[in-house]
Amino acid sequence: MATQPCVPCADYRAGQRLLSMKRQLAQDDLTPEQRAQLEAEVAELEHLLDMD
Repeated sequence: MATQPCVPCADYRAGQRLLSMKRQLAQDDLTPEQRAQLEAEVAELEHLLDMD
C-alpha cells in the first residue's frame, strides 16, 4: 500500500479550488468581468498557499 502525503484538509481543498479556477480561466467563453474575478481569486489562493 502506498503512503499518502500528509496535507492538511484546508490546504488540499484550497489546492483543488485553485485547480478548478485555473481550468475555468482556460475557457474562452468568460466575460472580462468573470475573468478578472477569477484571476483575483487565483492570486489570493496562490498567496494563501505560498505559491506567489
